[in-house]
Amino acid sequence: MRKEIVCICILIFIFPFCFCSSAENVYTKDYSASILPDGTLKIFRYKGIEKNLIIPNIIEGRKVTAIGKEAFSFQPITNITIPENITNIEESAFHRCSSLKSVTFLGSVSKLDSNPFLFCENLSQIVVAPDHPTLAVIDGVLFYKPEKRLIFYPQTKLSSIYSIPEGILSIGNYAFFECNNLSSIIIPDTVKEIGYRAFSSCERIENLNIPDSVVSIGDYAFQGCQKLSSIDIPDSLTTIGKAVFSGCHSLLSIVIPDSVTTIGDYAFAECDSVLSISIPKSITTIGNYVFSGCTNITSISIPDSLTSLGANPFKNCAKLEKIQVSSMHPTLELIDGVLFYKPEKRLLYYPISNSALSYNIPQGTLSIGDSSFASCDNLTDVLIANSVLTIGDYAFVNCKGLTNIFIPDGVTNIGEMAFFNCKKLNSITIPDNIISIGDCAFELCEFLTALTIPENVEYIGTDAFYKCTNLTLTVVRDSYAEAYCKENSLNYIYTDSFDWLSN
Repeated sequence: MRKEIVCICILIFIFPFCFCSSAENVYTKDYSASILPDGTLKIFRYKGIEKNLIIPNIIEGRKVTAIGKEAFSFQPITNITIPENITNIEESAFHRCSSLKSVTFLGSVSKLDSNPFLFCENLSQIVVAPDHPTLAVIDGVLFYKPEKRLIFYPQTKLSSIYSIPEGILSIGNYAFFECNNLSSIIIPDTVKEIGYRAFSSCERIENLNIPDSVVSIGDYAFQGCQKLSSIDIPDSLTTIGKAVFSGCHSLLSIVIPDSVTTIGDYAFAECDSVLSISIPKSITTIGNYVFSGCTNITSISIPDSLTSLGANPFKNCAKLEKIQVSSMHPTLELIDGVLFYKPEKRLLYYPISNSALSYNIPQGTLSIGDSSFASCDNLTDVLIANSVLTIGDYAFVNCKGLTNIFIPDGVTNIGEMAFFNCKKLNSITIPDNIISIGDCAFELCEFLTALTIPENVEYIGTDAFYKCTNLTLTVVRDSYAEAYCKENSLNYIYTDSFDWLSN
């Protein structure tokens, strides 16, 4: 009887772990798959060790019809055969299979998301049947027939020039990602769309003509094309997306056509060889940090058409000395060379090239914008107007000469990295109304020795005082600030520590 009880207990303990399937998933030694509404399976993880892999048509009695996102990622597979039942392959399905050399499609894939072979840098052979209904391989390049879309250009191709076939309508996401053998690509005038990161990090491309047929260019499409020296942006575009040309270090000039109304965040960031930028009168919206790091531009004119402007578009534009804004501009105002965004009464940009040692922010200003004083090393003193309510993220980041700053009582929030790496900052007062101090707000302020944190502070971010090696904080007993100091092993004293001297 005792043995029977022990056996029953063992069975109860191990029984839950013996299931190979659940209401939603199926698990085997090599595969994890989810059950789709039609009862078929989508593989979401491969755990096997096969080098030459034939993906099964059936797992646990169910048809396999789909391969999920990153299902085979990071696997040391060299050859893959995709079976007849597979109809759907999701984005990055074989992501970072760096040993992968060949792929064979046996079935009719009806849905193929953006490049499933991202970072498969050794993939050189893709095999599909000549009469495959949805896929085609032309000169080793994979195409998706239903959308006339170029899916994947192998990084292993040695040619320096490639002409996309006439008739192709779109260049897919990541299609040419890191194809560093290419120096020239010819895009036909049938192409209408260039996808997300389509040519990102193609480091040898030097010149590119985008035809007027193109109406859409995805975010980051040409990011990191370091040798790209000239680009013709077509009149067919109305929007230049996020970081499309960021990091194009050899680009010499930027001419934006009159058709464009919107320029996205970081669109031309770190284009540090650019000497001139032409902004047309059609522009209504400029995003965050659009021209940040364009270190060689000296002047720029902003048209009256601009109505919406994000965070400092000229961050780290060290040589920018002249910004032209009309006196009747509806949204922008220049006061002593400093740029303001009138709808929000926001200080937008203080020029790095300004040699003044001190600056008084005008009364009436409500906020100091993100990165507005970034890397202004000449400044030693800043007087913030009593009207200011908010100090934005990165507001004074890398102001290495800044020694003194006065924060008025109206300010309630100090943004993330607001005074990061202000190495010489030795005097700052935090007013009683402050409730939040952002992440890394005073990190690397090595000369800061004393700072009082008011009782009202409800949040102090991660590493707010990191590497402030000489700093002792003054806090109220049993306050949030005291708990923060204890948790982060910071030096602190109490506001009443020396009261005994006057009693």
